[in-house]
Parts: sequence; structure tokens; C-alpha cells
Amino acid sequence: MNGFRKADDTLTVAAKSIAEIITVPGYINLDFADVRTILKDGGVAIMSTGFGKGDRRLGDALESALNSPLLNNNDVFNARKVLFNIACSTKQELMMFEMDQIHDFMKRFNNQVEVIWGITFDDNLDQDLKVTLLATGFNLMNVPQIQERTAHKTEEELAKERIKDEKRTIRLDTYYPDHKAKRRKRYLPYVLKLEEMDDDAVIASLENTPAYRRGMTIKDNHNV
Repeated sequence: MNGFRKADDTLTVAAKSIAEIITVPGYINLDFADVRTILKDGGVAIMSTGFGKGDRRLGDALESALNSPLLNNNDVFNARKVLFNIACSTKQELMMFEMDQIHDFMKRFNNQVEVIWGITFDDNLDQDLKVTLLATGFNLMNVPQIQERTAHKTEEELAKERIKDEKRTIRLDTYYPDHKAKRRKRYLPYVLKLEEMDDDAVIASLENTPAYRRGMTIKDNHNV
């Protein structure tokens, strides 16, 4: 039960952090439009939150967010879109060297990754610092849980297809035992020429010959 409670707490903090990004004004402000930009056409979305305290609070908060259980061991640097927000109290604002750490962190993303970041104040944090990460645009094969689920789904689908094919073959053999026999000959229609329409011999041949045999029979009789 403790494991489930811890997972619930982690998810609650992350969801609350995303809500705060949308609703709480910031020094470098993030809003719903920024969150929508990251989520739009992003596919799989992963979010996490990390906390830090002391002289290494920013580095610890970033590492904590990057190693959050919510990331499921996924590398956030494989994402195509990333939003991260840093929250601190007005009593302990970001120091200059911490701003340098932010820029160093952003350099770890390649140029194709869209990164949006912001800073908000929360006096409830006191001396602590909080980092919230929202990452999207993962290749599905970069998400172990999705990859495993897709592989299982593919195997199940293949098994179902094999069973369906076997049943189809059984039904076909039952109701159409000769379906594998040689294809029946295709008969072509015989088109009368204008002068043949008044030919008594041709008309008589039409009347006395079954429809499926008329083509060659009429031709043979007419050539005699």
C-alpha cells in the first residue's frame, strides 16, 4: 500500500505543478498557451517534479525531476518538446550561478528540440526549489512501456490473424470443396454482324443452341 500511496503522491504533485504553471503568474511567465504548444501533436507526454534544497538545490531539483518515477526511466532529452518551470520563494530567489545552471541544462537539448521555460514564486517553498518538467514528442520506441505493450499487441494480433485464416480455410473447404480446382473456362459472347441478322441459318442456330455454347457453335455453323 505504501508503494501505491507514494505513486499517488508523486502524481498529485506533478498534476498540481502543471495546474500552477497555467494559473499562477510568474517572473518568467508560463500559461495555458505554452502548455498547449508542448502538448499539441506531441503524442506521448511525460511529466515529473523534483525538489532541491541548500547550495545545490537547482541541480538536485533537476536531477530529481529527471529521475522521477513518472518518467519511467525515459530520457527526457529524447523528447521533441520540453517545458520546464522553476519555482522558488521570494525570500530565496535564484542566484546568478543558478541561472548559469539553467542555461547549461538547456544546452543538453539539441537544436531541434522546442524548449519553453519559466520561473514562478511560491513562498511556501521557503529555502527549497521546485522544478516541473513536461516532455512530449517521444518516439514510441523510446518509451519502454509503450514498446513492450506494442510488441505484445502485435503478437496477439498475429495470433488472431492466424486463427482467423485457419477458420476461413476450413469454411472454404467445407462449403466449396472444389475451390482449388482448375478455373472454369470463360466464354465470350458472339456478336452478330449486320448481314447475319437476316440470315435464317444463323437465327435458327441461335434458337437451337444453349446460350453458354452459342459463341463457338454459331461461328462454326456459319463457316460451314
